[in-house]
Order: sequence, then structure tokens, then C-alpha cells
Amino acid sequence: MGGVVPKIERDIVLPAIAKEAEEQRSQQLFANLTASVDREGILAILEILRSEEEDHLARLRSMRYGPEADRPGRPSGFDPSAVWSRRPLCIDAGGGNANGGGPGSL
Repeated sequence: MGGVVPKIERDIVLPAIAKEAEEQRSQQLFANLTASVDREGILAILEILRSEEEDHLARLRSMRYGPEADRPGRPSGFDPSAVWSRRPLCIDAGGGNANGGGPGSL
């Protein structure tokens, strides 16, 4: 039984030591980066990333709304997302027909 306890302790302690060493390496890496990169450089990189994100979002919107936007007769101020949120007119929750007659109609 005496040989089992040190192995269990080792299995518990070694990952904790490895994690602490990894944390120290990470902190040192970021310390080196902040020492070598000035604030203006970081802001320039962030601006580039923002610009790329805007371009990416514009491409995604174009892919999503492109088919609706290309249809002729589109009214100004058209919101393509509204197309997907409307219920079809032929569905009547009261069980009536598509023309509005039946138990659910007024």
C-alpha cells in the first residue's frame, strides 16, 4: 500500500507543476510582446482587424440577402429578414380555408 500513495501524489502534483510552468511561459511571452510592440502598432493592428471584420460581414450579408435584393419590383426600404418572419397567408389557425371562411374567420 505504501507504493500507491506516492504514485497518486505524483499524478496530482505533476499536472499542477506543468500548468504553473505553462502559465509562467505565457506571462513571459506577453511581457516580451508588450515590450517590443508599441501602443500605436497595436492600435493599427486592431484597426486592420476591424476593417477585415466589416468586409467579412458585408460579404455575409450579400450572400444572405443577395437573392432577395436581386428580385425586380423590390420596394425601397425592403427588409429581407421580414420575408422569413411572416406566416403564409393561406394558413388559418382556426381551421378555415385560404379565402378566410370557416370557423376561425370574423
